[in-house]
Amino acid sequence: MVKLQSLLNLNLSFSNLEGTVPIDGVFKNASAVEIKGKNLCGGISQLHLYPCPVKNTRKPRKQNASLKVILAIVAAFSFLILLFSTFTFMYLKKKKKNSRTEFPATSSMEDIPLHPKITYKELHNATRGFSSENLIGTGNFGRVYRGALPPSEVDMAVKVLNLNQRGASKSFLAECQALRNIRHRNLIKVLSVCSSSDFQGNDFKALIYQFMPNGSLDKRLHPQGGHFTYASLDIVQRISIAVDVASALHYLHYQCTTTVIHCDLKPSNILLDDDLTAHVSDFRLARLLVKINRETNVNQFSSLVVKGTMGYIAPVYGMGAAASTWGDVYSYGILLLELFTGNSPVDETFQDGLNLHNFVKHSLPDRVLELIDQSALEEAAYQGNFKADPWIECLISLLQIGVTCSAEYPQDRMNTKQVLDRLHSVRGRFLGPQIHPEEQLYTASIDE
Repeated sequence: MVKLQSLLNLNLSFSNLEGTVPIDGVFKNASAVEIKGKNLCGGISQLHLYPCPVKNTRKPRKQNASLKVILAIVAAFSFLILLFSTFTFMYLKKKKKNSRTEFPATSSMEDIPLHPKITYKELHNATRGFSSENLIGTGNFGRVYRGALPPSEVDMAVKVLNLNQRGASKSFLAECQALRNIRHRNLIKVLSVCSSSDFQGNDFKALIYQFMPNGSLDKRLHPQGGHFTYASLDIVQRISIAVDVASALHYLHYQCTTTVIHCDLKPSNILLDDDLTAHVSDFRLARLLVKINRETNVNQFSSLVVKGTMGYIAPVYGMGAAASTWGDVYSYGILLLELFTGNSPVDETFQDGLNLHNFVKHSLPDRVLELIDQSALEEAAYQGNFKADPWIECLISLLQIGVTCSAEYPQDRMNTKQVLDRLHSVRGRFLGPQIHPEEQLYTASIDE
């Protein structure tokens, strides 16, 4: 009707219409329109209709309140999630840090930890207050005490680290990491560790080992002040020790999930148990090599430069080369020569370019009986084991293994598998039918 321009009059009274009356067209002339009705509103003022109510475009108050409650709940829930995530991250970070500083009470060596948790007080009592009477050795990073814990009273060796010595804490972590998942009959057994505080509140760290009643190989070969605490080792015993140490090295280099390089192989780190079985110890300088070629040349991995002991350390280490299995083989070669000659590589007689390796190399084969430690020869002769030429040939073979392993260049050395094969062959020829066939397999040395 608004658009009907020809419309002159309009009467909508009592028409039951409802809603807003327009203000255009015929509706803008009050004299032309007659509108009465309770359901109509608006229009021009001359029509005297009620104004139309203003529509409320805002949502009901109740709805707004509900929305606020929902938003508050979502915000609170998000905050809780964030808080939980933060605490979880901090806990995992702390746990990871602790796993680096403490040897786990239970590892893959389930039957080794006799005392998974040992306190400082227990160690203090077990060693009689770390008394001098219980002191059995000293080193660069601490002292070793003999002790026994009730109720079993099993003897143990407690290595207490001197934390004031630079690098002591690092050596503690290295040894824990190296020994965490390795197990072999010719490796020292860790019973537990202690990382705590002493009675004065100072940091205290100690490694607890299986006690070795026959001391170190070094004390057997070089008695202090000429005083013989132990009986001299005969040739057969020395061959067995050589096989034990080679078996341990072969395990570390080739049979561990992660290659372990000892880096400090020497007689003082070879310990002897009740029946003179040798155990390689002291892994404070050990290096773990993950996912690399185990035969890699020593000139690679320069970030793994190591230190060792003068006389036993491979020459290339002194020029900054990195740790490798070949470095351990060199140390083993020197140890083998010392084992059978009784001469230390740092003896004062080796001067002006002469060393143990060259001394033995230039004396073979003619002077082999002069090279061999005379105390071992006397013991062998006394037991009636001297068998002329075959026996001498075995001695020559043993020294040749040591010379080859301690060659200047890595490519001229044998690996530990070759060493074991040669040693078992020599032992078989030396002892003849006394050797059981299974013992000629180098894998028999693995602790199953």
